[in-house]
Amino acid sequence: MPVRRLLSLCLSLALAAGPAAGDTAVATLRAALAAMPRGAVAAPPGTPLQVEFGEPARMGPVLDVHLAHGGTLDLPQVGVALGRALPAEMRNYVEVLTGDGLAAATGLTPGDIGSILSVSAPPERLVMAWIAPGAAGRMVAALEATGHAVDPRGPVTVLSRGADFAVDFALRDPANPFGGSLGQSSRFAVAEGVMAWAPATPLLAPVLAGQGPSLADHPGLQALLAGVDAAAVGAGGLVYALALVDGPSPDLLVADLVTGDTETGLLALAAPDTAAAEAMATLIRRNWAGRASPAAGRPFADLMPGEITVTAHPGTPAAVTLRRTLPRGADDPLWRNAAADGVLRLVMTRDLDALLAP
Repeated sequence: MPVRRLLSLCLSLALAAGPAAGDTAVATLRAALAAMPRGAVAAPPGTPLQVEFGEPARMGPVLDVHLAHGGTLDLPQVGVALGRALPAEMRNYVEVLTGDGLAAATGLTPGDIGSILSVSAPPERLVMAWIAPGAAGRMVAALEATGHAVDPRGPVTVLSRGADFAVDFALRDPANPFGGSLGQSSRFAVAEGVMAWAPATPLLAPVLAGQGPSLADHPGLQALLAGVDAAAVGAGGLVYALALVDGPSPDLLVADLVTGDTETGLLALAAPDTAAAEAMATLIRRNWAGRASPAAGRPFADLMPGEITVTAHPGTPAAVTLRRTLPRGADDPLWRNAAADGVLRLVMTRDLDALLAP
C-alpha cells in the first residue's frame, strides 16, 4: 500500500489541526514521518541523517504560565513559540519570528505553521510544513511575485526558482526561512494545508510521487519513538525533537517537552535488542554517577543536578531513555528548556561517547 504524502488531504488536515487530547507525545511527529519519503535525502557514508520536528502550539502552556505571573514578551507569542519549535537553521532570524517580511517572502505568517518536519544531510534538505487553511493560496501568490515559476498540477502547485542547489546572494532574504539566508534555490510544492520545500528538484520528486516507504518505517526511529512515548508520560507536549540516524553512533533522539510548570529533556538511544538496551541502561546509570565529562572535566551528575531516570524499553530494535524534568521558574527564559539543553549538550560535545563507554 503506497504511503500517502502531499496529496493526502486527510493527513494534511489532521496535522494542521494538531493532535487530539489523549494522543501520545509523539503522535504528530509519527504522522509527519509517515508523510516524509524515506531515502529522499541521502547522507554520505559516516554522516548521520538529521531529522528535526517542531510544533509551536505546544508552547501554549508555557506562555500562559509566564504571562499569568506578570511576564512580558519581546516577540509576539507565536514568534516565541516558533523560536523553540522551528528547525535550528530556520529559527535564528528575528524577521521570521516577528513576521516582519515573512509574508512578503513566503506568503506565510508566523501563526500559519502548525507543525514542521525537516530532514537534512547538507547540501540536501527536505522540509514539510502543515499550514493553516487559506495559507496555500497566499504562498503561491507571494512566491510567484518573488520570481518563482509556477507549475499547477491539480491540487498541488509546484514553484521553482534558480538552478538545483544554486546560491545567489542577490536573492538573500533573512525573512525567508526556506534557504533565504543564503539565497538558495527553491523548489516548493504547495497544497491546501501542507507544503514542501527543497533546494533541488530530485529532492522534491519523491514527495510528489507519493509512493514507497516513509521515514515512519525506519526501524531505528520506530524504536526511538516507542521509547519516548513510554518515558514521556506526564511530561506534556512535544515542542521540538532532533533525531540523528544512520550514522556511526547509535540512532538517537533528543526531545523538548513542556507542561507549563515543568520542562523535560529526554534522550532516546536505539539498541539492537532488549538485552543490549538493558546493558546500555546499566552503563549509563553507572557512568552518570562516577565518570567525568571530557568536555567540562566534572562528573555528569554535578553538571546536571537533580533526578534523572534511565529506562530500557524492550524490542528489536529496542531503546534506552534518559529523562530529566525540572520545575519551570517564572523568570526562566522562554526560548530555552534547561533540561533539554543539558541533554542536547551530551550529544553535541561528544560527552555521550564517554557516557556510553565501558
